[in-house]
Amino acid sequence: MIDYMIGIPSYRRADNQRTLTYLENLGFPKGRIIVSLQCPKDYDNYRKAGVEERVGSLVFKKGNNVSDNMNTLLNSVDIGTKLIMLDDDVNFIQKLENEKLINIESLEELNSLVEMGYSLVGQKDTALWGLYPVANSFFMKEGVKERALIIGSFFAVITSELRFNNLYSTKQDFEYCCQVIRKYGKLVRLENYTVKAQHYSKGGCADNWKDKETVINTAKKLCEEYSDIVRLNPNKEGEVQIAPIKNDKEEQIKLF
Repeated sequence: MIDYMIGIPSYRRADNQRTLTYLENLGFPKGRIIVSLQCPKDYDNYRKAGVEERVGSLVFKKGNNVSDNMNTLLNSVDIGTKLIMLDDDVNFIQKLENEKLINIESLEELNSLVEMGYSLVGQKDTALWGLYPVANSFFMKEGVKERALIIGSFFAVITSELRFNNLYSTKQDFEYCCQVIRKYGKLVRLENYTVKAQHYSKGGCADNWKDKETVINTAKKLCEEYSDIVRLNPNKEGEVQIAPIKNDKEEQIKLF
């Protein structure tokens, strides 16, 4: 079994640690869990709520947004570490089986998924993998995409000099994907696994996502900075999508 860590960037959810509870139910070793925080009040509240006793490390560095918080996780481990960053509101990791989504409910299943993900990263000479962005079996299928966007709910990296850009209070995960694609030419997204999470609930990045103007401007900024990789989604204002490769067709999903 490969050695990997799990990092959870968290904000204003001292009493609502869904991901941590899920990992505990799986029997995941607490010594390999890091929870990172970005404000002093949270650091006090999380310790009072007993989170520090439930994890290997509760780390704090003052920051302005989730990018800073995720960078704290990256900075807390050695270069070359296999680190999976999970949102703090994950209910289940799910697998597509017979056109239905099945919850991963054992550590053995999680370890098997992680082994596969990092094996593919090694084969394809890149440093990032993740899961299908929406928990909807209708759109999911077997296979892997190498030119895609990965959301921060499940963001598995091999740590390097790359960092999240703290000018992005949203879409920081997509910006990191663009960095990886620009450096390695590809990443790995498993199209038959996803995350069931409590997206946009109180705490976390909910306030940032409610600021529609900032979300729209962030999307435009991302597409200007990485015009060779992403473009604005014509059907959803404030959203982006992978841009087609010039003089080529959209990349097809590749089977394992």
